[in-house]
Amino acid sequence: MRLAINLADREIHKLMPKWPGDPILVHWPYPDLSGHFESDAKKRAVFELTRQALAWRMSQLLDLPLETIHGPELKRALAEIASS
Repeated sequence: MRLAINLADREIHKLMPKWPGDPILVHWPYPDLSGHFESDAKKRAVFELTRQALAWRMSQLLDLPLETIHGPELKRALAEIASS
């Protein structure tokens, strides 16, 4: 395994399991969608925005040359995706 992506709204690397292969740990924070919302409309809006943001980041991840990018270069590229 080369990487593990945490989608929690806060960093919980200490709570993450030990993954095989010592993968790069990536944190892409998103709001806790199980929380309470003022209305169903607000909940739907938050879900949709989260879906769009996650889809964009996944698209960026899939655009990386994962066959040839490794180590620090991969970490840097993943950090750029996380900060966008």
